[in-house]
Amino acid sequence: MTKGVSRKKKALGAKRAVTHCLELKRA
Repeated sequence: MTKGVSRKKKALGAKRAVTHCLELKRA
């Protein structure tokens, strides 16, 4: 696994986590 891929995956996870939090707050 290359660094670029892991970094991209981490960024994607963070984005998803943020969206999840926002949805929870809205609900």
